Amino acid sequence: MNIGALFAVIPLIGVAAGLARAKFPRAPFIFAALVVVVYGLSTAAFGIWAATCWDCRSEGSPRGDVFTVFAFLFGIMAATMLIGVWLGARLTTMLQRLRVTWRELRDVTSNGDSDAERT
Repeated sequence: MNIGALFAVIPLIGVAAGLARAKFPRAPFIFAALVVVVYGLSTAAFGIWAATCWDCRSEGSPRGDVFTVFAFLFGIMAATMLIGVWLGARLTTMLQRLRVTWRELRDVTSNGDSDAERT
């Protein structure tokens, strides 16, 4: 899997977690909290590693630069995953409302009580 495919899959995982709201109403909140906690803990742990020697070289770059790139890239991935969760949850809400509207429309036309027939 290359880096482009990874960045394409991350929001889809979030959308899937948001769509889980149809069966489990609290799933998007739990998943979003887990994303925030994992990002916060990994950034803190990596920050502690980088802070012990900010100017030490690791893989040819100072640890401070490695930490900055890590925080930026994983921040983007966490943000896109959270946006995906939000979009999936909104999609679930929209589909549920559409289903209710569809049932109401089918019920009105099947009973013959529509306003169009009265005029």
